[in-house]
Amino acid sequence: MKMKYTLSAFMILAGLLPGRAALAAQSPHWLENNIYCLDCHSDHQGTTTACTDCHDNDTGGNYSKLDAPAVESHAGFSCVTCHDPHTSAQCTLPLVTGSFSGYQVGEQTTTFTINALQALDPAWSDPAGWSAKSGPERGLILTVALGWLDNSRTPAEYVDYSAEVVAADATSITVQGTHAGSALSGSQEFSLIFGQLIASPINGRPVVFSGPASFAASDGLGAAGGDASPDGVCQVCHSRTRYWRNDGSLASHNNGQDCTTCHEHQSGFNANCDSCHGNPPVVDAAQGGDGLVAVPAATGSVTAGAHALHATGAGYSFGCDSCHAGGMPASPISDNNRIQLGFGGNPAGLMANYDGQAGLQAPYTYEGTGDTTVTGGGSLTCSNVYCHSNGAWVSTGIVNSHASPSWDTQGPLSCGSCHPYPMATGADDPRKDTHARHAMAGYADCRTCHYQTTTDGATIHDRSRHANRVYDVVPAPTFAGRAADGSLPLAFTYSFAPGGGSCSANSCHAYWGYSDPARWGVNSDLVVTPYVSALPSLTEDRTITFDASRSSCYENVDGVAQERVCSYSWNFGGSGSVVGGNGANTMIYQYGSEGSYTAGLTLRESLTGKTSSATLDVTAENVAPPPAVVDFATTVTGRTVKLSAALPADVVRLYVYWGDGKKNVYASPATAVMTHTYSAGGRTYTMSATSYDAAYHKVNYSVADDPDLSVFIP
Repeated sequence: MKMKYTLSAFMILAGLLPGRAALAAQSPHWLENNIYCLDCHSDHQGTTTACTDCHDNDTGGNYSKLDAPAVESHAGFSCVTCHDPHTSAQCTLPLVTGSFSGYQVGEQTTTFTINALQALDPAWSDPAGWSAKSGPERGLILTVALGWLDNSRTPAEYVDYSAEVVAADATSITVQGTHAGSALSGSQEFSLIFGQLIASPINGRPVVFSGPASFAASDGLGAAGGDASPDGVCQVCHSRTRYWRNDGSLASHNNGQDCTTCHEHQSGFNANCDSCHGNPPVVDAAQGGDGLVAVPAATGSVTAGAHALHATGAGYSFGCDSCHAGGMPASPISDNNRIQLGFGGNPAGLMANYDGQAGLQAPYTYEGTGDTTVTGGGSLTCSNVYCHSNGAWVSTGIVNSHASPSWDTQGPLSCGSCHPYPMATGADDPRKDTHARHAMAGYADCRTCHYQTTTDGATIHDRSRHANRVYDVVPAPTFAGRAADGSLPLAFTYSFAPGGGSCSANSCHAYWGYSDPARWGVNSDLVVTPYVSALPSLTEDRTITFDASRSSCYENVDGVAQERVCSYSWNFGGSGSVVGGNGANTMIYQYGSEGSYTAGLTLRESLTGKTSSATLDVTAENVAPPPAVVDFATTVTGRTVKLSAALPADVVRLYVYWGDGKKNVYASPATAVMTHTYSAGGRTYTMSATSYDAAYHKVNYSVADDPDLSVFIP
């Protein structure tokens, strides 16, 4: 990589900068990688940068300021106990020098054409091994220490170059990264340096380190086959440990083996899981690469149980901390002989249990970590664990108390091993649930709504979408419609919410007329019921008022009615025209001719399209002509009044109410003499009359129609 620093920054640190040759020797912690003194040392505020601020790449291998190889302090020691960021005195630096004639930039690498090279240390004499990273060449860095001031830049900058070697032979060296520009034209000389910078001495003793194979490999030449020269980087510190003491004793522990085979750098040199058993143990035999515990002894287990299903790529790929949280391998595992159980997938504070072997063999004991207890009843079952629950915790934080199958049960497990199938909430599940309602409607198959998890409704298709603390709700390609329609395309969008998610744009709901969006756990019915009445006009021929204002259009959500919007589509059953109404639930229609008709109304809910229809029989008639005007006349003689009236010829009966509680009925009012004598005088009486024609048409007359119906009796 090409790195730069401004002239002003260079002048500030000028007193700290060594010469050009030292620049190459001090990579990678120098300007070639844009690392300055103040990046690691105290600034004026007194703060200091820790090694792990840069070295945080847990997979190693990427040499950059922001993502350097991972480190973890060993037994409380600082990184600089073993690594000197300024120099590598135990190595001859540079390890190799040479010159190049040019370079070629590729997609991810840059290849230098080598003119000549000289190995200053015999360990670096074979260029073909420099990219193997299994011997002393591990962490090899190519440097072109230009150290020259480029005045063409604003501001002027000093430019240097370094990159990790990824391949090499006698004619070319390929490094990580793409590099180009005029900076490299200032020099054709290069150096190779060792990038891991092991300090010497360590613990006051000289240390030899030319690669992982020499961490602590015994030469077997000492007393009793011990190490005659215990100067490996591990041995120099081990004076009171159980193994590899630097006095050459206790060398029988994996004699002649590389320490990092079991004690990885990135885990602080703690022992690997597969030092004592498989990682994970999947073979029903002691050790054997991936079998049961064999170091320091067998536990009594005769099966690797469900490790393969839980912890391998062919199963769920759960990490160790899913079942051993706070324990193996995080806690000390070498020589403490504890089998530790702690369910890391559970919510905090939830007490879980594992019932282990009844005959666990010495020296082993069980230990529960976190909120997990361990018993020795021999059932080999877990209880109160999320991954063997009905999934309620995702929304409620509550795990049901279902117990898992035995650890050594042969799979695959049925759906009902962990939760009811078809799904339904139980007494210990506080969620509102609509699984049962879907099952009653014929949709009990999990794949209908969880198609990415199971494509057949009986087995798990994608284990990353099962017991993963997420509700993966994804539609199947089709759903079952009515017999006449068969399978129909299914589509919906599910939005999660702790109290119950919602399903929208749902083709199944639209097909069956249910609400959209619909909230999970809410039982709802969409009610669309038309109600129509009809009233003929008394004044307009063949005109009828249709009234559907009492129709029902609402959704019943857990017993609470919620109004919905419906449209009204009318069919009056005969020709004519709309002459009034509101254009929706009230219509006034005038038919073109008299007759009997069947009118119809279709009510349609606007969101789902659910419809319902009703019909009504009506009769359209012309209205009878209004009665002729009647002129009443009265003559008063004493207390007797004589009433006369010019009545229509078709009036066949007249009721006269004299105003004093008395009445007379005249069958032939046109010729009848209508008189009445009042018992009391000195007052006004108000009369009224009612006439009937031959068709029983009734007409009422009052003083409002004719003032002569009011008389004063002296």
